[in-house]
Amino acid sequence: MSSETSIGRRDTLRPYIYFAIILIFGLALRIYLSNYLTYYRDFNVWRGWGSQAAEVGLNNFYEIFWCDYMPGYIYVLYGLNWIHETLPWIKVEILFKLPANLADLGLSVLIMLSLRRITSVRNSIIGGLVYFFNPAALSNSTFWGQVDSFHAFPILLSILLALDKRFLLSGIALAAAFMIKPQSIVLFPVVGFLSLGSLYGSVTGISRKDLMQPLKLILGVAVTTVLLTLPYIADDFGSFLYIFTGPVELIRDRFDA
Repeated sequence: MSSETSIGRRDTLRPYIYFAIILIFGLALRIYLSNYLTYYRDFNVWRGWGSQAAEVGLNNFYEIFWCDYMPGYIYVLYGLNWIHETLPWIKVEILFKLPANLADLGLSVLIMLSLRRITSVRNSIIGGLVYFFNPAALSNSTFWGQVDSFHAFPILLSILLALDKRFLLSGIALAAAFMIKPQSIVLFPVVGFLSLGSLYGSVTGISRKDLMQPLKLILGVAVTTVLLTLPYIADDFGSFLYIFTGPVELIRDRFDA
């Protein structure tokens, strides 16, 4: 490899290295700021759900305790409670806000990658950093301790994957978003429309590959939804069909909670 090629590669990578360094610094700053301005009304509810899930197990959680959240974020709270019990020296404010702070970091990267499709490296990096250091994002995730960014990350990821025609992975991300917050259901028609692009855009006829795109999306959504709900309904299996009807009942009950 020539020296000119090595220099050119370093010049190409340098902006992304700077971007990563700034994000790491920003994450450290967010972790420090997590000690302040917590909205404890919601924060204590999430801590309680994590503790309750660990106490009775995921399969009994919804039957014993009231919870209007979908199963997706209960996994996170369950894991955070385990970390807290294993490493009690970590402040709970830092620990329970970490998923949202990490999601904001991930969103910054996704925003940068999204903008890179339509603008320069410089502009796309600025866009990612503007989000990560935005006072609104800091207030929501780092101070108040809300989880909106943790929900937004798989939404944006699903859309980007759909634009790249990676519909199986897009379906997995979309189902993960839905299993965190059901509001994600409004995106199903959007991503579904993208998966049908090959069908309505074809001028030479519909191929088997074209038909596979929406099927991959449906498969990704269905399998992910079933897998994420199974631990919550494991004790209720009466027939094989319950593997399909059980998740639907669990989701319906969350809408009624």
